[in-house]
Amino acid sequence: MSWTGLDDEFAKLEAECTDIIRGLTVRVFNSVLSRTPQFLGRMAASWEYSIGAPSFVDRSDLVFSKELMEKGYYKDSWKLKKGNPAAIYIANAANAGRDKAFKLGDIVYFANGVNHGEGPYAGAVEDGSVRLRSVNLPDAPASRALDWANDFYSDITPNKAETLKSLTIGVADASDDS
Repeated sequence: MSWTGLDDEFAKLEAECTDIIRGLTVRVFNSVLSRTPQFLGRMAASWEYSIGAPSFVDRSDLVFSKELMEKGYYKDSWKLKKGNPAAIYIANAANAGRDKAFKLGDIVYFANGVNHGEGPYAGAVEDGSVRLRSVNLPDAPASRALDWANDFYSDITPNKAETLKSLTIGVADASDDS
């Protein structure tokens, strides 16, 4: 019995699996962004998607930029709540396309280096030691995003796979799955 083209078929399968898993990392990243509590949006803006090693970045100085004010992101109030699009826009814009380097076997990190003079606090928000306003409850955005993904993607159907393959990090990718 001869197996012709088997290497090509395995390469196609690996490429498809890579696209699906890469898309899953994007979906979870966007879920973390949408679940991150916001007051001014500094923590949500500071999420970083990286491959191979965590990268801690503070984008506090980008919130309330002239560009975002002109786009109308702050028309309702300067006291924000989770899911506010301004900080999500900042994080997605800063991380746009980073997922494209993903290969099967890579370790993807979501890290947050927010520190605007009071010390780093993303870990304290994640572990629940920061008291949040009711519009930002519950806490633990990364843990909750991973729990949600574990439940929603426990069975990846062909439709879910096609959707995942189409995702990439960019300013239009932020979505709320709450």
